[in-house]
Amino acid sequence: MEGIPYKAFIGDRDFRDIEPNGIENIKLDNIFNRVDFTVPLKPVSIIPDLRLKKGARVIDAALVIPNINDRYTGKSPDCGAYEFGLAVPHYGPRLRK
Repeated sequence: MEGIPYKAFIGDRDFRDIEPNGIENIKLDNIFNRVDFTVPLKPVSIIPDLRLKKGARVIDAALVIPNINDRYTGKSPDCGAYEFGLAVPHYGPRLRK
């Protein structure tokens, strides 16, 4: 699938009206590695890898939120679930060694 533009709306309001500091006109395949978003979206059993791609525009593009994203590694936090270059956190039980 060749780059699907993402245009956000919240209800009937444009994303820019709600989030003036947001980044628009991005394509998902320019931000994430190996994530196949189907159109229309279908439930998946495999959790997609939402780590950011090297060079994505959303790296170092967020504002610092104290006690939330203040452990960033670049000049500012990244927009997204994970900070670029860091390991994905492990959630849930861990196997004994």
